[in-house]
Amino acid sequence: MITATPAQTFGEIRMAGASEGMRATKQVLPTARVHPPNAIKLANAVVDLSGENIEPVKIEDAADRIGMSRQHAAMVPRFMISCDLMMAADGGKYAPTTGLLRFCRLWKQGGDRQPAREALGEILGRLWFATEARSLLASGPRLVEDLTERLRLAAGVDTNKNSAVALAYLVEWMIIANLVRRDEKGQIVLPMPARESRNEEPMSTVGAEGKVPLQAKSEDRQERRASSSTADEVSYAVSVDIRLTPADIALFDPKEFSDIMIAMCKVMRVQAAEAVA
Repeated sequence: MITATPAQTFGEIRMAGASEGMRATKQVLPTARVHPPNAIKLANAVVDLSGENIEPVKIEDAADRIGMSRQHAAMVPRFMISCDLMMAADGGKYAPTTGLLRFCRLWKQGGDRQPAREALGEILGRLWFATEARSLLASGPRLVEDLTERLRLAAGVDTNKNSAVALAYLVEWMIIANLVRRDEKGQIVLPMPARESRNEEPMSTVGAEGKVPLQAKSEDRQERRASSSTADEVSYAVSVDIRLTPADIALFDPKEFSDIMIAMCKVMRVQAAEAVA
């Protein structure tokens, strides 16, 4: 059990038994064996099993909870620890940080998950890969290959299929965290300015002749935002030809998976049209 005095924060707690290789470093990549949305499901399972007392849990138990391979699940914590999302404990157990607790709580609320993505961005935005992305993209849009190569060099890893997938997954983590996004041409760009709030929109006469009611405009804009958000999170898979296994698919919520497939088809149509042009 992890205990802390009222003056302590979870970020100040130092878990006993953490090996040198499991401490945060600047060059850790996500495993190429676990798709980021599935890594998030695993993180949610860790949070659920840790309970109100934030008890350390075995990653195997979290894997069993969501039907993930134990071998693949064991590869997830290293990246999570490097991002200050998990802490290592004795006996091969892990506990969530306050950052992960907040992210998972917001993620479970569903919707377009914008608050959850922003919470994750606050954590990942301080890390080496976010700094590299901002430096590269400050001058404008770049191909995803340019970004992954920049990240590869910064991480000091060789060029191979495994690192290529891991780097693509790292880009998706940044897309999920709203640190970068894909533009209409499929290039990687820095995010747009903060979205305006519906509550801040001025009052307007609804149903004026020849005009679309303000509420309808706002709802239409939200729908487009949700669609582009989903497309951002999956379009990278098309560019690197990442295949989802039946086990991967089984971990998706049916509605979520349907949205992803629709968004992916849209991306593929755009890319096909650009190829013909």
